[in-house]
Amino acid sequence: MRRVVFINQDLVYVENAARLVSMEELAKAKLGKNPKLLVGVVPSDTSRVLASARTLESAINQQCPPGSSVATELMATNTYQVYSVPDATLDALRALSNRVTLVPYPAAVARALSKESGRRSIVERTQVFLLGRSAEPEASENQREVVAVEVLESAYLFTALRGNEVLAVRLATGDVMTELQRTLASARLEAPVIVCTDEQVSLDLQANGFEVQEAAATNGFIGVGALEQVTSIRFLNQFESARLREAATRKRLLGYLAVAAVALAATGGARVYFGAREALATSTQGTLTAERDEQRARLVTLHQERLGAEVRKNSKQIRDELFDLVTLLPPQVELLNVARDQKGLSAVLERRAQAAPFSRAELVELLRASSFFQGARITEEYEGHLVRYVLTVDAVEGP
Repeated sequence: MRRVVFINQDLVYVENAARLVSMEELAKAKLGKNPKLLVGVVPSDTSRVLASARTLESAINQQCPPGSSVATELMATNTYQVYSVPDATLDALRALSNRVTLVPYPAAVARALSKESGRRSIVERTQVFLLGRSAEPEASENQREVVAVEVLESAYLFTALRGNEVLAVRLATGDVMTELQRTLASARLEAPVIVCTDEQVSLDLQANGFEVQEAAATNGFIGVGALEQVTSIRFLNQFESARLREAATRKRLLGYLAVAAVALAATGGARVYFGAREALATSTQGTLTAERDEQRARLVTLHQERLGAEVRKNSKQIRDELFDLVTLLPPQVELLNVARDQKGLSAVLERRAQAAPFSRAELVELLRASSFFQGARITEEYEGHLVRYVLTVDAVEGP
């Protein structure tokens, strides 16, 4: 992969080239058959956009000029860094090869100057685990102000940073001190650290009271070595954007299908499980019901056997007494009950409703002919118009 930095139509850096070339010279240069190029593009405008992932596209369309392509980088929650470049410039760069990747060059500069660019020592990386330090950059690092000054053949490229946020990118050809002051004013920086690639310019800036650090650079460009780190925020044409949206939609649909498949499988499994449990419960209930009926039948049989034996054991022969009363009683009187116990013999008679007149004296006269109730005590009970006669004969004690 060959790395290229596009500044404008007249200033283009090509890796391993002896000097900066123009866009026309680059188009005519023999770069090989369909070369693979990684191009860092200096944007025409950088800005911050406050939006969510759902409203980002509409916010960019309102803020960025028409006829431009953008690359976005998430800086914080609902905060995006937006780099804008005219479509004509990107189309000319894409025409160089079928394998061109276009990325914002200031993002590469920010990565190269960031302490979190992946160049931490093994001791610093181990401290996250051994000392419990947070892997997130400290607040002071997020607010660290830096201005990168890259000295070209006849111009200066200024990149103003606050943390990883790009505040301004300027290409100037005037006096370096004047242009630096203008850059600080446009980015509203007070006392930033100046990172310069040229030793003589660094000395001049230090002589004017600036804190200057010399940066490692490739042919005067700080961000060339970090271009590979920002390929995730590359510039996309409408076809690449459409493919990305299609891929995102496909991924989302596959996620929905996976969730639906899992839910369907879980539902089917639950249905099979509960169906099996229901069948087992039904089978168990049938078995228990059959056992219950069988035990009930056994208990009924046992109770019948025991009750029959007990009744036969304690039975009192009252068939003769019953026959005796039935044959003696007139139609006006109905026999309700005859019983024998340890106290003696008893019977309950009831006078039929609307029957012919019947008196107690007549009953006493009839009982004189009875072999069992002769001389019985007669007690009358009244319930409305009904009259009951209770006959009682005491038991005869043995010798």
